[in-house]
Amino acid sequence: MEASRLVRKRFRLLVFAWYCGPVVFGEREPCVLVSEILQTMILNASGRTDIPAFYAEWFLNRLDAGWFYSRNPRYPSQVLRYRCDPEHVDVLLMCSKNWGPMLQSIPGLLKRYRLVLHATITAYGKDLEPEVPEVDEACAYLLELSSLAGPRRVVWRYDPLLLTESYGIKEHLACFARLAARLAGKVSVCIFSFLELYHKVSRNFSKARSLTASERETLARGLAEISAGHHLVLQSCGTDQDFSHLGIRSSGCASAERLGEAAGCRLKPNGRKGGERKGCRCMDWRDMGAYDTCPHGCLYCYANNNHALAKKRWQEHDPLSPILCDRLRPQDQICEGRMPKLLVPRQDSLLSFWT
Repeated sequence: MEASRLVRKRFRLLVFAWYCGPVVFGEREPCVLVSEILQTMILNASGRTDIPAFYAEWFLNRLDAGWFYSRNPRYPSQVLRYRCDPEHVDVLLMCSKNWGPMLQSIPGLLKRYRLVLHATITAYGKDLEPEVPEVDEACAYLLELSSLAGPRRVVWRYDPLLLTESYGIKEHLACFARLAARLAGKVSVCIFSFLELYHKVSRNFSKARSLTASERETLARGLAEISAGHHLVLQSCGTDQDFSHLGIRSSGCASAERLGEAAGCRLKPNGRKGGERKGCRCMDWRDMGAYDTCPHGCLYCYANNNHALAKKRWQEHDPLSPILCDRLRPQDQICEGRMPKLLVPRQDSLLSFWT
């Protein structure tokens, strides 16, 4: 009986060593075993604006403070207060078209947070993306980002895919091939999506149109063939059209699986983010940003009503304010942001895992 108990104990220790050995010896980031009754919390620094490009100082100030305010876009008099210290953030998700202003801060953030870093580089010029860096500059930033954070954490976004007289299928595939040759091996995956005609997009970009199913299939097939030639993992985002027959993943750009792979941890799905596109499989997150604050000026942007207003708000923003491009008003009602319980202390979670 005693021998049997000893065998079971040694078996558990062996499995524990196999699972956590790389953590103990520093070969990868620590993973948290999340209990079945807990959900995860994702903090998004880029859903409503490009914080790494334009608000890096404000962003770092809020992380140091450990909390921030976020105005509810649907109920403007409601202001939510969220905690953003490492203990309360499972994954910090950031996406940018210009990583230059944030690069020097990446090593410090890696010591505190599990990071997932998206870099958007497309075929478009100043006619569609007036304030976005040139392709060569953007690629240089991505390559440095990959060097600092490691390819596993870095995602290349080629989106949104749209078609005009200047940007046809042929032009997209030629540009994608050039970019894939430069970026393959430096990113974990390339994610693409198709233009979604939100009301703001239709108003600000009159020439925009939805792609037909045939056009989407042709583009996806071309991207898949190029990606395969460079051993680049390709994944779609925000579409309910299935491209799995082309070898394209469709798990969602911020799904539990995708974020867990990039951040080096295990995440429990917490449900789809409400109000997103029909094919969206992203987890629910909390957003640090605000609409009408991104000065990139992209014609296809879903987050800006007015480019001039966004640029003005950026120029006048206060890096020391607890709320981005805003200030509290007398009529505001401040509420503690509802968040699921976040991190389980590693020792407690490991003990609960084995009992």
